[in-house]
Amino acid sequence: NLISGHAIAGVIVHDGGSPEVRDNRIMDCMGKGIDVYESGLGVFHGNSVSGNAMDGVVVRTRGNPTVTSNNVYGNKGNGVYVFDGGKGVFEDNDVHDNESSGLVIRSRGNPTLRRNKFHHGKKHGVYVYMEGRGVLDANIIYENRQDGVCVKSGGDPTVSSNIVRDGRGKGVFVHDKGKGMFEGNDVAGNSGTGVTIASGGDPMMSRNKITGNGGHGACVDN
Repeated sequence: NLISGHAIAGVIVHDGGSPEVRDNRIMDCMGKGIDVYESGLGVFHGNSVSGNAMDGVVVRTRGNPTVTSNNVYGNKGNGVYVFDGGKGVFEDNDVHDNESSGLVIRSRGNPTLRRNKFHHGKKHGVYVYMEGRGVLDANIIYENRQDGVCVKSGGDPTVSSNIVRDGRGKGVFVHDKGKGMFEGNDVAGNSGTGVTIASGGDPMMSRNKITGNGGHGACVDN
């Protein structure tokens, strides 16, 4: 199906709704591409979500969908935005060329993300803040205009076995009381410092490989 040009969102799911949404083009709407909220569920597979005036995929207020193998690109906001207690499982999606960050998690958002690609965003690859959480495993985060992974203001994700490379900012930036567990990641080829911890950032780092970045390998600052 083609779902295009609507005054608000392309697809909304709420109040326990649980559709299967497969192989559609969801594009050029004046709001979000997909919006799952108030305990909405559903399976979203193989869709193209592009050119919407806000974020590509939004999960909030106890929404918990399964989102797999979608192409999320060219939206005017973030590619994927999870907040206000939203969850969801995101696997094998290609999230790229959005006007803001590839993935944003805040306000107790706690999604699980595996084997996704977040690239060529206009801001961060992944941005976790305001007590956002999330589990990021085996994703590829590359060639974004700002930091690959940025965590601040109480953000506390688990970030393991990801590749964070070739961004224009820092590879990983944890600051302003950000936290997180970073284990077994490959951080390489970024224009700035590989890993920066500053202004009260307090992550746990183990078994990461940090190579060939434009600044220092790791920088810890007050």
